[in-house]
Amino acid sequence: MNKKLSPSDGGCWFCNREILDNESCGFTLEFDAWLHIECLEKEVASLIKANNEWNDCETEIIAKEFYGENFRETFKYNPL
Repeated sequence: MNKKLSPSDGGCWFCNREILDNESCGFTLEFDAWLHIECLEKEVASLIKANNEWNDCETEIIAKEFYGENFRETFKYNPL
C-alpha cells in the first residue's frame, strides 16, 4: 500500500503517494520532485478536457519538461 508523502519526502508531486520501484515515474528538475507518469498524464488530460484552460501553471511547466513545448497538441489528438 502506498503511504502518503509530501513531494519533498519522496512522494508524487500530484497524488502525494509513495513512489514504488515497480511504478513508472519521473523526476522534475523544475520542482526537484518525483512524480508518477500516470498522474502527470491524468492531470494534462483533465486540463485539456476543461476546454484548454491552462490555469495550472505547475502542470504546464512539468508537461513541457517531459513532452516539449507542443505537448498540448500531442494530448489533444491522442487523449488518454
